[in-house]
Amino acid sequence: MDARPAWLREVLAQVRAAYPDGIPAGERDVVFAALWEGCSDRNFALVVEELTGVDRLVAYGEHVVAAERNSRRLRARVDEVHAALAEHGWDPDAP
Repeated sequence: MDARPAWLREVLAQVRAAYPDGIPAGERDVVFAALWEGCSDRNFALVVEELTGVDRLVAYGEHVVAAERNSRRLRARVDEVHAALAEHGWDPDAP
């Protein structure tokens, strides 16, 4: 049995469905920014940990700040990622 929370399994499945060959290296910042907008900082760090293998504390310290900055800086691309994830059930407003 998978001990990860259901919400985390669901987000990971949505990301993997939207990016079946993995998140392209040049897209990681924008995908992380899009995911950050739909998660608490703590949950976002867990998602980053699962997707990258980076410890959640490192992810919290490094990726949260970058994702917040990139969500504004890369707005049009973040919206494109939201649309791609939404095709696989992503709802950034879901509880």
